[in-house]
Order: sequence, then structure tokens, then C-alpha cells
Amino acid sequence: MESATCNKDDGKFSLDKVTDSMIEAETTTSSKSNENQSVLTYNCTNRHFTTEIFKIEIGNLPKCYSINNLKKFLVKLNLQPKKIKMVPKRNFAFVTFKCEEDRQNALKTIENFEWKKKILTAKVAKAKDDPYEQKKSQGMDEIMQPLDTEKDPQISNVNPLERIRDVVTPLWNMSYEEEQSLKCELMAEVLKKLGKELRSVDAAKWVRKNRCEHSGMCCPLEKLCPSPIYESYRNKCEFTIGPGVNAIDKKIGFRLAAYKDGNFAVVEPWLCSHIPQTMKDAVNLFQRYISESPLNVFDPGTNEGFWRQLTVRVNRNDNIMCIVQFSPQQDMCESTVESEIEKLRNYLKEQNKLELTCVYVEITCARKVDDESKNVLRHILGDKHIFEDLGDLKFRISPQAFFQVNTRCAEILYDLIREWSEITSNTVILDVCCGTGTIGLTIAKNAKRVIGIELCEEAIADAKFNAELNGMRFDNRSLTEYNIPRMAVSPFSLGISNVEYQCGKAEDVLVKTTSTLEAQESQVVAILDPPRPGCHAKVLQAVRRCSRINKLIYVSCSPNSVRKDFIALCRPTSKRVKGDPFQIVKAQPIDLFPQTRCCELVVLLERQITS
Repeated sequence: MESATCNKDDGKFSLDKVTDSMIEAETTTSSKSNENQSVLTYNCTNRHFTTEIFKIEIGNLPKCYSINNLKKFLVKLNLQPKKIKMVPKRNFAFVTFKCEEDRQNALKTIENFEWKKKILTAKVAKAKDDPYEQKKSQGMDEIMQPLDTEKDPQISNVNPLERIRDVVTPLWNMSYEEEQSLKCELMAEVLKKLGKELRSVDAAKWVRKNRCEHSGMCCPLEKLCPSPIYESYRNKCEFTIGPGVNAIDKKIGFRLAAYKDGNFAVVEPWLCSHIPQTMKDAVNLFQRYISESPLNVFDPGTNEGFWRQLTVRVNRNDNIMCIVQFSPQQDMCESTVESEIEKLRNYLKEQNKLELTCVYVEITCARKVDDESKNVLRHILGDKHIFEDLGDLKFRISPQAFFQVNTRCAEILYDLIREWSEITSNTVILDVCCGTGTIGLTIAKNAKRVIGIELCEEAIADAKFNAELNGMRFDNRSLTEYNIPRMAVSPFSLGISNVEYQCGKAEDVLVKTTSTLEAQESQVVAILDPPRPGCHAKVLQAVRRCSRINKLIYVSCSPNSVRKDFIALCRPTSKRVKGDPFQIVKAQPIDLFPQTRCCELVVLLERQITS
């Protein structure tokens, strides 16, 4: 059973997004020569584990079925599918498993089994062609041209530093006024698409009314809030470590293209103006060390190499946290790993060009079929955290904690959430997927109480610490006890004591929590700030079923990806969809990501009482 997770994701700029989800099942059965097959078949299966190598094709499926239907059917047969891909308008589907034993068991079980009056067939399916090998077979010239050379034939002569700026910050050369106008148009298109989709599910009369009054949008779109700063605004970046354009130099920066585009070249971020200079200095410091290291950088083409990624976080005081990812090869003993970590530690201690607040090494684990071990995070230098001011509050930032990447714009975002919540002394805030508690804590002083809900135990620990951190008066004892640098704080006491945190699945905790609310707590406001793909369906179902929630504020960094969430919240009540639906009242874009096409969208929803 898939669980509902609430971990955050602020979006990566490393462009290194190669995961199993990119390995889609092939939908054609065209024959290939043995020679071509040996070249193009997923060579990555020889380099690392992927369920693509344990794929079957199930045929003669009934006309009417869904992925959920098929998954439930397979689970009832005691099979363990890892991934299912339906083939539109065809009577077969591809299913992958985690090992050969599971695949063989599925083949025996499914063959000639009757489902919905259909006798099923099952056979082994070939792995899809490796996109990199496909691109490689077309010639190296095309591999080195990840951008659209047809529209701009001169692009092949552009300096790689300028090309990576175009990839990472495609709107850098547009005036900020033009960029804001473009993002307003993009947000309007999202709301128009959502309006059509809500109309198709017969959401309510309010949809038709709003579409007529607001140019096809499902709700009024407020004027975009610009970022207070246009350059050097990012407080976190994840940089790829890999071979340079010449495939020889060791570089830290961003990829020119994704794996499927056939280019592993990494280019430094020196011309990317959205990155602060302090962060670039940290990249340069580590690049000097890695360039001189006898260990190779990681190459996705061969799945070999040691240095893989560098994450840099900075705060307003230019404190720097670095997490460098190290991938030991299978034949590397533990003592060799320790020796390399010690070399890095000594190098960072001896250099005097940049003061680092804290440094971690993340040791990655080789991915195997039944290996559920996690990467190991090792603290090797300095403090264990950095601290950041957000409005009147101070937050501890852990290496893997979520924190909005544009701090000054995040203050505008949280002010808007406070305004739209219309908090009174009887208001209860349900901060769903609360992470480290930033939203709830910034509005806690106006509410009766705040209840944070989060699945990740580490995030809950940070949230509790931040609640206590902002309720203490700092002195020498507290600075020592909490390992807080004196320069990071100023004496103050806000006394935040009306917050509590619950660790668990949101759909379970929500029902239990709302059932205990007192009768006089009539105003219950839920805040959803989910990861980029949106909320799990069970979380949305739980929100709808919690009748005490009469107002909902949804924050999305990828509005086009979460339209399904709004449909789930607003569609009419039915046998399958319980609870009164919500109505979208208004939406407000906030530009947390200048120079890119990304934009934060805050949406206000209110409960409709239909009974």
C-alpha cells in the first residue's frame, strides 16, 4: 500500500533528474537486429539496478480497467508489482518487478488466469532502449548540442558558461517587467485549464460564474508579487560533480542536458546571477580540491566515479553549509573511505580563502535489489547547523531540511498566508506537511493554536526545536546548550507556546486531530504546502472528510502539476468522494524564482455546504 508522504522538495537546479521514473515501458514490438539490440538495449542495467530488466507484458486485458484496478488485482494474487504502464487503446500493459524470482512467479500465475471474463496472457518483455545509447548512436555532434540548434544555428558556438546560464535561468536576459507579465500569463493559463477540467467534472455553478467573469479562469487572479531581489536570491543549490565539456576536466556546476538528451557535460555556474557569490566561492573551493584528487568524478554513462554532488546552503549572514556526496566503489574498503574524508577535512582546515560554517560528507550506498539502506551523512567540520532569520523569528536549518530557497520572498509568502487565514483568537491552524514548522510558527502568535502534521521524524524534531528556539531568551547558557553561535542570535523572547506537532501520515493524524477540537474552535484553517508533485490522494480525501476545516490555503511551486489536487478538493460529493467540496475563491502568484519559468501560486479555498 502506498503511503502518503509530506516531505518537501524545493526543486533541484542540478538538472540531474535521472530516476527509474524516466525508464518508461516500450510500447512497440518492432524487431531489431541483434547488433542494434546489443548497442541500444538498456546498458545501464549492467551499471546499476533498475526494475526495467524484470518486465513482463500482460495481454488480453479487459476493455475497461485502470492502473489501480490492475494493481489491486495483482496484489490479490500475492504478486508485488513495482511499476505499471498502461498502453492507451490497446489490450496489454507492461509491469515490472524487483527481481527475476518475482517476475517468473508473475508469469506462471497470470498466464491463462481469468480476470473480468478475459483469459490473460503473460510473457517476458524487453527493456526499453537506453535513451543515452540511442542519442549516442546518432553521432557525437548531436550529443553535444542539447539546445535547439534548428532555431538558433549559432548556438553551437556559444561559450558553455553562457549556454548553462540559458539552461538554468532561461529568462535571465528578459527585463523583470516582461518576466512578471509572462508569469502572470502562465498562471492565467493554469487557471483556465483548471476551469475547463472543473467544468468537465461538474464541480458547481461557481465554476461557470467565475469562468464568465474572469476570462475563462476558475477564479480571480491577483496581481503577481515580485521578488524583492532579482539576483543572488538562492540560499540553496545542488550542484552536479562530473566531467566537463571536454570529458576530461572535473567540474562542479550544472548539466547542459538531461540523461535522455545524451549529454553528461557539467559546466560551472559562474555566469548564473541567481546564485550568490558566497555560494560560487564554495563551489570554486571544492572544485580545486576535486580537480587535484586522484579519485574520478561520477560518470552516469558508466556509473563509475566517486565525487557526485555538492549541496551548498547560505544564509543572510553568509554562513555556509556544504554537503559533498561521495560514492565509494564496491572494491573500496572502509579505511580508504576514511582516509579520503580525512584528506578533505585537512584541506578545508588549511585553506584560508573561505570560512565554512559546517561541512558534511554524504556517503551514498550502492543501489541493489533488496537493499533498503540509506545514505550515511557524516559531519566532518564546523557547526552542525546554520541559522536563518525569517521575519521576527529564527530557524535552525539542518542539512536535509526544507527551507524556501528565496528567504526574502518567503517572508512575503508567509505574510500573505497570515492575511488570507483571517486569524482570530479562536482560530486553529492545521499546518499539513509542516516540514520544519516555518509557516505555522510565523503565524502562531495570531492564532489560538497551531497543529503541525508531518511524516518525517527529522523534520518534526527540527520544528519542535524551532518552536523552543523562538520562545527562549538567549544567554551564555542557552547558547552553549543548543550549540548556537553567538553571532547568529540577538537577545529576544517571543514566547511561542501554542504550537504542537504530530508525526504520522497526514490522512490518519488529520481525522484524529480534528475530532478532538473544542466546540468553540469554530474556525479551522488548513494550510497545504506539499512537494512539487502535489499531495497524495489520501491526504486530499482526509481534508475533505474533516468537516471542521472550513478554509484551506494551498501553496504550490508547480501549479500545472497539481491541478488534479484542486479537482479532488472541488469535485461534487459522491459515493467515492466523501465530504462537502471546496470552492476556489482566489489565487495569488508570488515570484520566488526570478529568471526562471517557475512561480509560486497561493490558492484560497473555502468549504461549500451542500447538505
